[in-house]
Amino acid sequence: MKYLRVYEMTDDAISYVKKNEAKRKEFLQDTLKEYVRRSCGKSIDIIGNFDIGIGEYGKPYIADKDIEIGFSISHSGNYWGCIVGDEPVGLDIQVVEDRCGISAIAERFFSESENDYLKREDERGFGLEAFYDIWVRKEAYIKLTGRGIGQGLSSFSVADINGLYKSVNNKGRFFFTDLVELGAFDEDYSMYGVKGAVCCESDEEIIIKSVIFDAIGE
Repeated sequence: MKYLRVYEMTDDAISYVKKNEAKRKEFLQDTLKEYVRRSCGKSIDIIGNFDIGIGEYGKPYIADKDIEIGFSISHSGNYWGCIVGDEPVGLDIQVVEDRCGISAIAERFFSESENDYLKREDERGFGLEAFYDIWVRKEAYIKLTGRGIGQGLSSFSVADINGLYKSVNNKGRFFFTDLVELGAFDEDYSMYGVKGAVCCESDEEIIIKSVIFDAIGE
């Protein structure tokens, strides 16, 4: 089972959370507790206190031998998200920005087949959306592996001229879930303003909860 929680925050709230490590850890604790409650078989008490370790390539993990749970965190703009599961997981959220240099980024970090897809979508007027669809999937996968950009972003593909893949290299392993399609974001805003993807070893259903967070200083 995998459980995803996405927080949408006001400007004041996101500023507060960025400066408050305890609040960020509380968000993670809340997500872990809900995951344990839903998956059952474990006591919620075991995750009351825990330390976060950092792997060789910067991937965070729960530094407790009694808690064998994978998790991934992402934040962008006014969004903060965490996915928890019983297997390695990766999550990426990106607020869409029409900025200079996107073509150069794609040429450097995207595979040939991904650039074919991007060019096709750009000709249809959806180039910016396609860029972020590719980017969040690539980021989600390298977060799953924990190897970071050093893994080589162009060494694998998430799309070709026919469309976005459902799994890395379209090989039926390391599956993607689109967060917009999953309903993780406000529908009126997400179509243009934010993209997100989850990457998991299996294609099991993801349980999701969206939270509006506007209370600060608590």
